[in-house]
Amino acid sequence: MQRNENIRQAIIELGKSNPTGQDIVKYKLWQEQDNFCVYSGKKITVDMLFTEAVDVDHIIPYSMCFDDTYNNKVLVLASENRQKGNRVPYKY
Repeated sequence: MQRNENIRQAIIELGKSNPTGQDIVKYKLWQEQDNFCVYSGKKITVDMLFTEAVDVDHIIPYSMCFDDTYNNKVLVLASENRQKGNRVPYKY
């Protein structure tokens, strides 16, 4: 849990007061993915990170597997997520 607290502090330093759990997930995925959308390969800037331009997506749609764990999530541009829809990435 110390990692989450460190991330929470980093988010606050970026100017977002009172980060949510979803903000922490976005930040973790953003770091792990080297700031790129895994579907488009486009850069996700820090200015985009906590806006509606970026989504946390279920790799295998939740409706297919009911898996809401961290390992089934990626950070993507919202526009890419809308195009992917309720499909697995391979079919997208």
